[in-house]
Amino acid sequence: MIKRDFHGYLLSDALLETQLIIGRVRNNGIPETAEFITGNGRIKIEVFETLKDHGLSPTVKLGNSGGIVVNIE
Repeated sequence: MIKRDFHGYLLSDALLETQLIIGRVRNNGIPETAEFITGNGRIKIEVFETLKDHGLSPTVKLGNSGGIVVNIE
């Protein structure tokens, strides 16, 4: 499982890191679960949309509305 905590990140840096993670997992060809700790602000909204734009199905982490979980294939 990949975990990233985006507290303290700029929005642009969080989005770039999200895209890099997606690319690395897809290039490896081995599906992996990723958890992004975003808080409940703008980064959460934008990371969620970025994941969807890449054809993924992110969900809000159960018990932590400031987290996103996604299976990357």
